[in-house]
Amino acid sequence: MRRDADCCRDGVAGQEGGANVDECRETRRAVTGRKVQQAHSGCGGELEGELERLADDERVEIMRVLNEAVSNVVRHSDATQVGVVLRISRESAQLDVDDDGIGSETNARVPGMGLRNLRIRAVERGGTFAIGTSPDGGTHLCWSIPLRNRA
Repeated sequence: MRRDADCCRDGVAGQEGGANVDECRETRRAVTGRKVQQAHSGCGGELEGELERLADDERVEIMRVLNEAVSNVVRHSDATQVGVVLRISRESAQLDVDDDGIGSETNARVPGMGLRNLRIRAVERGGTFAIGTSPDGGTHLCWSIPLRNRA
């Protein structure tokens, strides 16, 4: 039997061409809700700005990054709380994921493609990626990209 997290990951991976605003909202809720519930953690999420500012491919990219970031928390952090904030302005989109788990220093020793892929996704779009310690000692991940000018 497939878990909800697997179905959600596959749904995000299948978004090749783009995603409309409703699909993006639903995927954001599904990723943060289902995965974190499976790990018996609490989750808070915030959206600052308007999803409508994003182009379809930007929405898909953010959903993929969110999926990977939350998957990493669930798999590696032993967190009890996860906070996700997506900020969308005229110039950029920024995704912040904070947890109260074991911290990024401990997780940095575990080799894997997930964090490398997040960095590559940001750089390919002219953005930034950073991972470090959150104020409560867990991990803080920040991923941002500039938005294309759509005059």
